Amino acid sequence: GTSARAARRAVTLSRAEGKKTGLIQLLTLWPLPVEKIKATLSSSCRNLIVPEMNMGQLVLEIERIIKNKKIYQVNKWSGEDILPREILDCIEEANI
Repeated sequence: GTSARAARRAVTLSRAEGKKTGLIQLLTLWPLPVEKIKATLSSSCRNLIVPEMNMGQLVLEIERIIKNKKIYQVNKWSGEDILPREILDCIEEANI
């Protein structure tokens, strides 16, 4: 959805700045593809940003399964879209 589009754009822009960023786009939330998420987040992934258009329900599940990474949240529940700039700001905060 809109969060994935904003994230995709943020990844493109951050890569243009020479940062090593990537994107995991979930197509289903239930059942959460735990093993695929774990396999995708290799040892080279240090931080994880979870943008979501709610109050953080998905990040709770991600925190439950991912223990060895710093997880950042970008949330909005006002009905406004998450903007790529907001995700880029979080990338900078995470020092990626």
